[in-house]
Amino acid sequence: MINYSEVVWRTQEDKQRKFGSIKAMAIAFVIDQEVVFTDVVDASFGDILCSADSFTEDSVDELNNVYSVNIIKDETVIDTIICDEMIYSLLLSDAKPYDIDDGHEHAKLVVEGWKFLDGTFKLPGV
Repeated sequence: MINYSEVVWRTQEDKQRKFGSIKAMAIAFVIDQEVVFTDVVDASFGDILCSADSFTEDSVDELNNVYSVNIIKDETVIDTIICDEMIYSLLLSDAKPYDIDDGHEHAKLVVEGWKFLDGTFKLPGV
């Protein structure tokens, strides 16, 4: 079981606490060829996310804002993510995570609203 809050690097404090031998990965969540969310996570977790075929609901505890999602690969649950409602909703909305840095031109500029077409990130309207 993976706790999303322990593998994400959202704040400067996260970066300082997790800096060292741990590698980071910038990921983009794409729905209908559009980047809807970006995040920076531990690279080994990012690899798991990006290799997933799909995600399914595991459990919900709305009172404590704790949600869990199964990671599916080859029709098998390979792990479970404990996360907040936002990540839970994102993953169950058929968002596909992609490694932003995986040879993409202008990778450091990718933000919400960009398109993911023909296997590459593109500015909207270009």
